[in-house]
Amino acid sequence: MDLEKGIINVNQNLKRLPNGKLVIGKPKTKTSIRSITIGNITIDVLKEQEKAIYWEREDGINNHRWNEMGMVFPSTIGTPIDPTNILRSFRKALKAAGLPRIRFHDLRHTAAAIMLNNGVDVLVASKRLGHAKPSITLDVYGHLLSSGQNEVAKKLEELVS
Repeated sequence: MDLEKGIINVNQNLKRLPNGKLVIGKPKTKTSIRSITIGNITIDVLKEQEKAIYWEREDGINNHRWNEMGMVFPSTIGTPIDPTNILRSFRKALKAAGLPRIRFHDLRHTAAAIMLNNGVDVLVASKRLGHAKPSITLDVYGHLLSSGQNEVAKKLEELVS
């Protein structure tokens, strides 16, 4: 992360091996490696998270066991949080908020829908999602785009007349 520039660099992922062990590896495709610009609210939240990590590392109960791995949201000893624990917390938060149970991956679909339904160019959304080509984004999320026929008719009429 570069919070001064407001950028998150995606260049690793967490994988579970068949034996159950969690390992950090490279994303599955070249285009999955990307930089994502973030807004001020996200920057503020991540700065608070950095402070929390600093406290855990320096003064926390388990600081003597700390294993510095550069995690943004580490366990209490600096290692990656097991995805099953994240999912458990996510489901608990959904229930507390009175929301229906959804898959964690549905958050990605929601982000894509928000972008495409609010005029974000498909090429920009595609890069942000880490798709190799905009056609992948259109194949997966194209149904979310309004046909835009009314807007096009108005625009053409304005340009021609």
